[in-house]
Amino acid sequence: DSTSKILTDAMALAFIKRGFNVSIDENIVIQSGLTEEIRNKLASAKINAVVIVNAMITRPFISKKMALSANMYDVRNGNLLWSANVVEFELDEINKVVEKMVDTISPKRETGE
Repeated sequence: DSTSKILTDAMALAFIKRGFNVSIDENIVIQSGLTEEIRNKLASAKINAVVIVNAMITRPFISKKMALSANMYDVRNGNLLWSANVVEFELDEINKVVEKMVDTISPKRETGE
């Protein structure tokens, strides 16, 4: 669906602009969990975190409003690194909303190196 693609692209771009190398593909994690095998594959691809995004149309058929949540997990150990939620916003504001969400991450982050 085009809304999902727009959301995924906006989220990926927001993280890349801030120097994060993350995977936004939630299907891997949702289908099988963040297993050791998946963590190893992601780590070997130099991906240091997985971001799981959940979006929901809050008023279907009435307006184009959405709710959005995102969680970032450390690939090394599966620990939650960051979480953000937006209760309701207009669909056409998706890029601004995602940018503000990602801005809530502290600029100083552990890299484990």
